[in-house]
Amino acid sequence: MATKDDNEVRLSDSLSEGEIKATQKRREKVLMCLKNLGIHCDQNNVPNIVVLGSGGGLRAMIALLGTLVELKKQNFLDAVMYLCGVSGSTWCMSLLYGDGKWSENLMYLEKELCKNLSNFSWHIRKAIKSLEESSKDEHYSLTDFWASCLVYQILQQFDENELADHREASETGINPYPIYAAVDKEKLNEEGGNFPGTWFEFTPHEVGYTALGAFVSTKHFGSEFENGKLKKRGKKKHICYMQGLWGSALGSIEEILKFIRDSLALFPQRRVYSNEDMFSHRLGSSLGNLTVYEASLLLLDLQLCAVSGSDPTGVFKKLLNIWSDKEKSASYQLCIEMCNTWAMKNKKERMESCAELAKEIEKEFGGKYCTLMLIIKMMLSPSQVEIPTCICSKKLPCRLPCICFSNMTGFCAFFPLDLPQCFLEKKVLQKECYHHTMKSS
Repeated sequence: MATKDDNEVRLSDSLSEGEIKATQKRREKVLMCLKNLGIHCDQNNVPNIVVLGSGGGLRAMIALLGTLVELKKQNFLDAVMYLCGVSGSTWCMSLLYGDGKWSENLMYLEKELCKNLSNFSWHIRKAIKSLEESSKDEHYSLTDFWASCLVYQILQQFDENELADHREASETGINPYPIYAAVDKEKLNEEGGNFPGTWFEFTPHEVGYTALGAFVSTKHFGSEFENGKLKKRGKKKHICYMQGLWGSALGSIEEILKFIRDSLALFPQRRVYSNEDMFSHRLGSSLGNLTVYEASLLLLDLQLCAVSGSDPTGVFKKLLNIWSDKEKSASYQLCIEMCNTWAMKNKKERMESCAELAKEIEKEFGGKYCTLMLIIKMMLSPSQVEIPTCICSKKLPCRLPCICFSNMTGFCAFFPLDLPQCFLEKKVLQKECYHHTMKSS
């Protein structure tokens, strides 16, 4: 059971108190559904039926939505105990749980979601405002950029609610209990996706590592703990940020940087800024017409050279032109040093040098509206996402499923050998769900 004090780290292999209560309530719904399907079991032997949604961006989101709608049509949805997902599937889940009775209102929500996806409502001003606000946080990273400039643009929604706000939709028993999964990037690179310690899970009640048995209250995600006690409350993370965290599935830093650079290159074309705004703010009067915005693009170009191994000579030449009359500046000297030692460094060392140069430029030439404040702190890769093998972790035996659905390849189903034949005879389990998914897309 979870500790009474949610300002502490909970060290346990058991489920949280919130999840236990929520699934106990849901079990009544599952039992009734199975009874209506002709599957009889007692109160203490209700199977944990789990739907797993895979990654794949918008395609995965639509696939999961189509799967859930067809399960609803075939009267199977109420038999599902857990709804779990990664990447694009979490986009679908987090949008649904904004409605406390989504499983009852699913047909209507399907139409609304499809309608929203077809309407362009992404506003660059809102995205930039969000990034400016997020840049004040010490944990600012590519995830913030991903959320505001990619996920928000794809979903056409900027959800400012928090994951903890979905507790009510999870506790009434009306809906399956949600679990969102992502991976620790460092652990993924060191140990691989099959290593249990790689996985990090999120529920409306707690977030943490199942392999380590370490969890904190969801409302404290992003906060600082010391010796198991809350030391410093972090800035609250809205759903749009979480969608960016769960959905940042690109494992290639090169592709991520290219996307960011291309996105930034389009900003001035929007013509939404005044002469005082960030993309027209000058580095300094002695630097002529070169803006901080242009310098930011050059720094991203240099980092791309570090990642891809391409020749940075042209980029260094352009950067050095910035300090043509400031050869004694720290930025100029650092740029010269980087240029001379570039070939002797590995990728990690080159990227660290890029970050150091960016900080030095910001310190020397940055201003109130300096774009570099949005670039410097985005040097870290976002979390990567894989299939959530930890969701059915042996360390949490109460979750072990006897049935597991997955939409990883359209739709497939796995059953225990003793599942009643009447359940297997429903053609919805493979063919119809796949067809509905294709129709939704």
